Amino acid sequence: MWILIDELFSILDYGCGYGVLLGYLDENFQNYDYTGYDSSKAMIEQAKKLYPDSKWIFNIDDLMKVDFLIASGVFNVKMNYSDTDWTQYVLETLK
Repeated sequence: MWILIDELFSILDYGCGYGVLLGYLDENFQNYDYTGYDSSKAMIEQAKKLYPDSKWIFNIDDLMKVDFLIASGVFNVKMNYSDTDWTQYVLETLK
């Protein structure tokens, strides 16, 4: 079940990668203020190239309060971190 939103809302795509969520938002919503955040500078740079008119954040201290936050797949890339280090990262991120 989807909620129809006619009024302006803000959304933070936490772990946005290169910003693919924007395509979905454009197809399904009209009034939204999108901000993408990723800890990977390379992902943010790619997002800026693909969607230069959107707001992209690399510095976590620049995050702001929003109506909705999406964190889809933010914990998918563990790489070579130990289970202990990865668990600590996940818990700190959720906090």
